[in-house]
Amino acid sequence: MKKAILEQAPKEKPQFVQKIMQTLDKYYPELIKTFRLTKTIVRNLVAMPKYKLQGGIAAWERYIKLIKTSSHLNGNKFKLSIGWIPKFRMIDQIQGGEFGVNSDKITLTNEEKLKIVNDKKRQIQQK
Repeated sequence: MKKAILEQAPKEKPQFVQKIMQTLDKYYPELIKTFRLTKTIVRNLVAMPKYKLQGGIAAWERYIKLIKTSSHLNGNKFKLSIGWIPKFRMIDQIQGGEFGVNSDKITLTNEEKLKIVNDKKRQIQQK
C-alpha cells in the first residue's frame, strides 16, 4: 500500500481510505501498482460513502464487483484508471447499468447484505 494514501487522506479518514484501496487491490491489483493518487481522488474516495455509495466498505466492494462484470470496462479498448472509478458521474452510470455492467452476475452473501444494511444504519445515526 502506498504511503501517500494515508498522508493525503483527511486526518479522520485514513483507515477508511486504506480499506477502500485494499478492496480495489483485491479486484484490480494492476491499477494499484501504477496509480498516481491525487487530492481530488482522495476527496472523491472519502466522499463516496456519504453521497453515492451508502453502505460503507461493503457498498464499495459491491461497486467494484459491478465494474468487474463489464467486458467493455475491462477490455483492451478501455483504459480503466483509479481516477475514473470514484467519479460521481461514473458511479451513477455504472449503477444505472451503463457500460454493459450486469448486476445479475453479482452475488452477495447474507453477511455482505447485512453489513451494507448496518453501515447504512450507522451513517443515518451519525447525521
